[in-house]
Amino acid sequence: MNEPLRMCIVCRQMKPKEALIRVTLCKGETHINNDKQKYFGRSAYICKNEECVNTAIKKHSLNRAFHKEIDKQTYEELTKFI
Repeated sequence: MNEPLRMCIVCRQMKPKEALIRVTLCKGETHINNDKQKYFGRSAYICKNEECVNTAIKKHSLNRAFHKEIDKQTYEELTKFI
């Protein structure tokens, strides 16, 4: 069976969903990978490595992906994944 692939918004590499952090914009709020609850809406994926996460924070990659200003709390939560 084919494994679903998604593209990292930082390094632009295609990887399996399990190798990425999913950030979802749902009803104006951002949510980061929560296995207990699923969020529907526009999603962006970032590799689960320090380099991609730090670059996403530095370059505000989520702002570009969602065409909206993302709060600093979301970027701080990203650092917990590395």
